[in-house]
Formats: sequence, structure tokens, C-alpha cells
Amino acid sequence: EDDRVASSAAHGFIADVAVVEVERETGAVTVLDYATVHDAGRLLNPLLAEGQVRGGFAHGAGAALFERVVYDEDGNLLTGSFVDYLCPTAPDLPPLRLGHRETPSPFTLLGAKGLGEGTTMSAPAALAAAVADALGVEKVELPLTAPRVWEALR
Repeated sequence: EDDRVASSAAHGFIADVAVVEVERETGAVTVLDYATVHDAGRLLNPLLAEGQVRGGFAHGAGAALFERVVYDEDGNLLTGSFVDYLCPTAPDLPPLRLGHRETPSPFTLLGAKGLGEGTTMSAPAALAAAVADALGVEKVELPLTAPRVWEALR
């Protein structure tokens, strides 16, 4: 009766937009602009919230643009080290514009909603959609490496 947390009614919301350029001769993808807006209700610690979004974006952009897991025909992992598995560093990440919209949740005492690492999931989708749109195709396969994008052009 006193339980005031309805977790399913306190999820945050995200909107992401990616603008990309694809070099048709090589398949190289350049992220020109990326904007993300999060509604996590009342932000209890804005600096922490920004860090969560930026960290999630780093994971999502890495998955979309760099990180590829490869197995051979016998199921052996071929990308088991950072020599073979490309993981981005800070300079490799595209620029990020970040905004917040605070719509307090009526279901939590402080009006906060979940934030977590939502951009981890939305960044790959937004980047893939932007590249597919730039290529004029229905879908592309992640990660968006230059050879894979170049093949999608053929």
C-alpha cells in the first residue's frame, strides 16, 4: 500500500538524431553531427546524468562504428584481443550535442526517472538509420566499417 515506486512508469525517454557523410569511393563514414535529448525526470545530479549519457554514447558509437566480433567456421573467436577488436578512444568518437528535458515523474517521490545508459542502445540505431538513408538502402549491418559500407553501395 505504501509502495510509491511504479518502476515501469518511471522510465526515461530518449530522442537521438545523427547526421552522417559517406564517402562513396571508400565507404568511410563521418559523423557530422549527433544530438541526443533525454527526459530522466527531475535530474538529481546533472553532472552525473551527463556522464551517464556520454558514457553510453561512447559504448553505442563504438558498437556502431568500430567494434566487430568475428568467429571462424568452427566457432573460434578471431577478435579476442585489442589488436583485432577495434575499440574507440576519446578522439575517435564523434561530437555529441546533449540536452535534457525534465518532466518529473508523478510515480517517484523525487520526480526522477531512469537514465542508465540509454544511449548505448539508441546510438547504434540512429547511426545505422542515418547511413542507410545516406546510401538509399533499407538497412545496413553494424559495425559500419568502411569495407562493409562500401559493399552496401555495390
